[in-house]
Amino acid sequence: MQRPEELSSISRRQIIVAGSGALALLSLPAAARAQLAPRITLGAIPFNISTPIYAEGTNAWRAEGLDVDVQIFQAGPMVLEGIVAGSLPAGDAGYIPGLHRIVRGAPLIFCAADGYATKAHPWDRMLVRADSPFKSLKDLAGKSIAVVARGTVQDILLGVAAKVNGMKKSDFQIVVVPTSAMPVALKEKQVDAVYTNSPSDVVMELQGIARHLLDTTEFLPYMTYGGLVMSEKWAEQNPQQAIKLIKGWISAGRWINANAAEARAIATRTLKLQPEVGAKQRIVRWPMNGRPMMPNLWMTYNMMIEIDAIKPVSDPKGMMQRHFIEPTLKYTNAALRELGEQPDPETERLAKSPLPYLEGPIEQYLGPWERT
Repeated sequence: MQRPEELSSISRRQIIVAGSGALALLSLPAAARAQLAPRITLGAIPFNISTPIYAEGTNAWRAEGLDVDVQIFQAGPMVLEGIVAGSLPAGDAGYIPGLHRIVRGAPLIFCAADGYATKAHPWDRMLVRADSPFKSLKDLAGKSIAVVARGTVQDILLGVAAKVNGMKKSDFQIVVVPTSAMPVALKEKQVDAVYTNSPSDVVMELQGIARHLLDTTEFLPYMTYGGLVMSEKWAEQNPQQAIKLIKGWISAGRWINANAAEARAIATRTLKLQPEVGAKQRIVRWPMNGRPMMPNLWMTYNMMIEIDAIKPVSDPKGMMQRHFIEPTLKYTNAALRELGEQPDPETERLAKSPLPYLEGPIEQYLGPWERT
């Protein structure tokens, strides 16, 4: 397997540009790093739902005695390839690319969640030209909608949006357009709509090219995207480091929830956003106790099968047990016993919300921690 190009550590203020995105590499100064052990290289992704990009604003991992070297890669699949190849012990990646690899046998375990979108804290959405006549998703029947790639979260969610609105995904013309090219494609009427996330949506609005049409959380009560994924072998061999890494992850999420303005400023600096874009970027909500919301994961798995993004596994319950539930019970719960749980009624309520692509009562999809 080809190993992803690893990005060398630089000072936290330095930025390097790779491909179409700015890859900010955050690391502690060498003098401070020398006082900490052990050192863990953590892969991350350049999106503001990614917990590690806020590392500048929290000492959570240092408080656990860990030297965490955050390296931001261009996309989640690169992080996952690094973990599978053994060049990274852990990282941040989406559930969709994670499931792509898990169903093919990759020994990956998800142990703590990133932020998730709600109606009060939306993230991805559909935009149309500012002067277009479209008022609803049904108005886009027969029209072209741009997504950054097939099989991505927005591409898959488009099928959910269609289903909820009594339509089929085939009612739309799906066009693959890189994020950087979406403003021109929309302005030049090469596509009728774009389905993207923050902050690219804000850029198009500020340029006067686009206007809002539909939030993901207008057809779903909430949406989870990804989280901390580890090498199963590394976690088994280094359980205390894994638990400390999770403790820092959960603490960081709590910090983001409690420090929205500072978190927004950090995301603006880390992702090299223009100040006016950073001020309007959408920051989501983090689960206070870090555990995954299992019904949403089941929905995502079933959505991927629906569009032939993956083939169904022979034992889906066993898959969810090994790669999501057991790691949460073994490592995340251990972290929470040391860290202490915090009340999180919103996450608990949303986890029990009805979702499409789930047959039967929602209770059969809940994780053990969601049934109490």
